[in-house]
Amino acid sequence: MRNATPTQSVEKLLRALFEGTASDGPWVAHNGIAWEMEELAYHEPLDMLVPYQYLLLTLASDEARAATRQTAQAVRAAADRLLALLETYEQAAAGEHPEWAKFIALLEAPFPVEIPPNCDTRDPDVIAVMLRDTRFEGSWEKNLEWMTLCGSGEQQRLDGTRIRQLAAFEEAYGVNLADLLFSEQAKGER
Repeated sequence: MRNATPTQSVEKLLRALFEGTASDGPWVAHNGIAWEMEELAYHEPLDMLVPYQYLLLTLASDEARAATRQTAQAVRAAADRLLALLETYEQAAAGEHPEWAKFIALLEAPFPVEIPPNCDTRDPDVIAVMLRDTRFEGSWEKNLEWMTLCGSGEQQRLDGTRIRQLAAFEEAYGVNLADLLFSEQAKGER
């Protein structure tokens, strides 16, 4: 919606509020309001879609306008929280250790960030923490010792550097990365 006009952006927002997504459904679900608005939006005799913003000002019920206002206020609050979350990350990335930005942001987020139920193995740091916990009894030192004995020079240089960074983060913040990256369900399955 970056290049959308105000009219287009409002209509897109209203469409999202009333129609939602296949998985989530509409945001405005109060007493059938979303259904009312969808019914009003299609003018069958003319085979025409009427913009929601127009309908809100003309044919929508007072209940629909009130429910839409409440929902818009909830969306504004959610957008403010989203912006605060992004600012947390940006501040961390601009800090002394930008390589720790994602961990600092997870730790200092303005609200509890939802963690995926299973480990997100697309993230190499998740894999590093999993290996540390499952193969090296939760010890970065044992992981580094093993790498010194069994790893290639390239592996020692690349992976060893990252492991030291992960260990330094845990020490600096007094946290276990598994607590930031893994859900209770994922911890139980490891």
